[in-house]
Amino acid sequence: MRLVAAIVLALTLCATRAQAACAPHDFVVKFLRDTFGEVLASSGETTGGDRLEIYVSELGTWTAVLVKGTNACIGADGKDWKNKDEKPGRKA
Repeated sequence: MRLVAAIVLALTLCATRAQAACAPHDFVVKFLRDTFGEVLASSGETTGGDRLEIYVSELGTWTAVLVKGTNACIGADGKDWKNKDEKPGRKA
């Protein structure tokens, strides 16, 4: 539902049923911060060389953003984000 509201509120985002909502990265970051209070919580490089970013708010809402060059596409969003205390990798 949040994705639908985001598209309606931000007419500069292009969306179809077959595509994710995409816009310039700076616009998406500002939109998530100003609209949902979400800030970058974690990120990583995909095997294809793109970047996956997770934005999270203090209320637990989150958005997954796939960054390709200067463009960013919202891939998923949700609620009740929880951080694990453990770092990824092997335990000694």
